This record gives sequence, C-alpha cells and structure tokens, in this order.
Amino acid sequence: MIDYLNEKNAYSLPINNGKAFTEASLRAALKEHNHILIKMVNGGWAPKVFVLSLTDVNETLKIVTNTVYQTTVYYDNKEVILNTGESLTLTTRVAWHEVNLR
Repeated sequence: MIDYLNEKNAYSLPINNGKAFTEASLRAALKEHNHILIKMVNGGWAPKVFVLSLTDVNETLKIVTNTVYQTTVYYDNKEVILNTGESLTLTTRVAWHEVNLR
C-alpha cells in the first residue's frame, strides 16, 4: 500500500501561477499518474482546485500550500479552504475520501 503522505510517491503537477486547476487538467494528469502532488509556494499558486467527481480506484491527490494566499478545493459537493502550511490528501475508493487535513 502506498504511503499517502509521502510526497516522493507522487507526480508533482506543474503550477501556472494564479490559474485554477480544472477537472480537465487533473483528469489528464491522472491518466498518466495515479498519485498527484500539487505543492504551492509563493510564485506558484492556484486559487482554486476542482477535483473530478468520479475517478478510478487507487488514485491519490495531495494538495500542499505554503503561500500567503488561500486555495479553495472543490470535490464531491464540498468546499475546503487551505491556508498557509495546510495540506489536504484525497484518495479514491469509488468517491474521494479525505485522508488528512492539517
């Protein structure tokens, strides 16, 4: 079983500063990689992340923010706001499940 919190196991998704991650961009990345890391820093920040509604089993998405700005994550009719130093790890079974939010 993968260590869901270990960033070495994930593909680091490139960030276009100030642009949201759309469902389409995440879908494209998940076709190539089962475990995605979005790690934001000042100068590499996304205001919004839209997570797919339905995905394959055994996929992981970890979002880490170390910026001065907030990031809002939308998934399964939920809205989670991440502040500086917080992370959210989502993994799939049939729907997204929160592993941690700190």
